[in-house]
Amino acid sequence: MRYVIVASLMLTGLGGCASTGANVTGNEVGVTVNNVWNRNEAFPKADEHCRKFGKVAKPAAGDGEYAFSFECVKPDA
Repeated sequence: MRYVIVASLMLTGLGGCASTGANVTGNEVGVTVNNVWNRNEAFPKADEHCRKFGKVAKPAAGDGEYAFSFECVKPDA
């Protein structure tokens, strides 16, 4: 029983190591989203950034382990 309690406390402590949120860096040409697990998690944040410039996010090359790059392009008519 003692090991169960210790394991539970350790897992609870690991919850504090969870992601603190995505970091979005970019301009009207492109954007990088890091501190996310995958491109699907990064895309909405990149698209939100690009929409500030009247554009949409398009995946670009140059992905890192937890960083994903997008181009900001004009939407198709």
